[in-house]
Amino acid sequence: MIILEIIGKKMTKQYISAIDIGTSKITALIGEIKEDQIQLIGLGEAPSTGLDAGLIINIDQTTEAIQTALSNAERIADCKILSISTGISGNHIRCLNAHGEVNIRDGEVSQSDVDRSKEIALAISLPPENQILHTVVQEYSIDGVDCIRHPIGINGARLDTKIHIITGQSNAERNIRRCVDPCHLDINEIKVQALASADAILTEDEKKLGVCVLDIGCGTTDIAVYFNDAIRHTAVLPLGGHQITRDIHRALITTYQAAEDIKIRYGSVLPEAVPHDNMIEVPSLGEQAPRQIAHFQLATVIEARVQELFNIVCNELEHAQITPEMLSAGIVITGGTSLLHGICQLAQKTFDELPVRVGIPKRMVGMNDQIRDPRYASAVGLLLSAQKYAQQNGISAGRENVPKTQTYHETVLTKETSPDNPQQIILPRQKPEGIIKHYVKKFFNFTEEHL
Repeated sequence: MIILEIIGKKMTKQYISAIDIGTSKITALIGEIKEDQIQLIGLGEAPSTGLDAGLIINIDQTTEAIQTALSNAERIADCKILSISTGISGNHIRCLNAHGEVNIRDGEVSQSDVDRSKEIALAISLPPENQILHTVVQEYSIDGVDCIRHPIGINGARLDTKIHIITGQSNAERNIRRCVDPCHLDINEIKVQALASADAILTEDEKKLGVCVLDIGCGTTDIAVYFNDAIRHTAVLPLGGHQITRDIHRALITTYQAAEDIKIRYGSVLPEAVPHDNMIEVPSLGEQAPRQIAHFQLATVIEARVQELFNIVCNELEHAQITPEMLSAGIVITGGTSLLHGICQLAQKTFDELPVRVGIPKRMVGMNDQIRDPRYASAVGLLLSAQKYAQQNGISAGRENVPKTQTYHETVLTKETSPDNPQQIILPRQKPEGIIKHYVKKFFNFTEEHL
């Protein structure tokens, strides 16, 4: 990372970067902060073959994909990235809501009271292989008065701090660092991807009213529930678009890649909405000729798997005591699987007729058209987190590329020439700073000769 410095009136450009390490692809984003806004200047992607259900299973393959994705983004952005923000997922992610209550010293809440209350809330017992990944204050309560956001300075006797704690396996985070280290990058932060996706697609009103985010990627479904402007529940299910593709692969007896292509092109979760006379071509295995199957047959296969996923999500919310009344803003679905035709209608039937929409990442200056797609929700959320980190710490995640060396030409006067007949000197190919050294040396030579 680079600490920003002001040279004269010119400040170093403030770069930020995020890498989304997904099951099907690695996405690298590079932005530049201008007037508190992100200008997206670089995007790179690479196929991901080293993960399964959000967990790294091959260090070398994942490292290579990260390097490829970042190199592509750096080439577009014309800069060198030195530090990143990235995310973590997998069904090892767990959460709990804790609270810590203390007596308020001196009758007025101070920072010391808040710190003591948080310390008590965080005094939890964890398995040795787990660690705390995130702690998010939900709200404060003073003498039974709830929903206090800024308690310092308020008079009272008892302070209660409610905190959402997200935990995960220590080895999962270590494996992420092992993949990033060979790329010569510092990791500024590792954020739970469910929170990153929520930051990219939710409005403040939705968080206040109550909303559930379902980020359905290739290998996982990340869940984040907000109510009263605070995170209430976080979970990761080891189910996603991969299972749908696998079902198509088996049901239609075709290759896995052909099944993925068919899903993207013709995928629907509403068999009743597909004309029964519609036919699609399915490549056969080996050298056999392609076959024709009914479109509604494909939709039936996809519907069954997506319905199963939604039922599991319902069970997860019920177990966490999240009721429909707490989700007035409904369900927001994002990730690549959200692009399936009819998914909002099926979700609405499953989740007690709650409102459902597809979550599109927030607008950014620059390469907006490319990332206004639910497949980039997690990556955009990580970039927003990188922006916050950079502004809080006054750093830049990278530096401008050094301009390529050029041949410089100049006309100078020498002792043997006059203004009417200057001698042209062609300087050798060198870096711009070499020009400065040249003039400094020439100045001292001139001084020695004429003193």
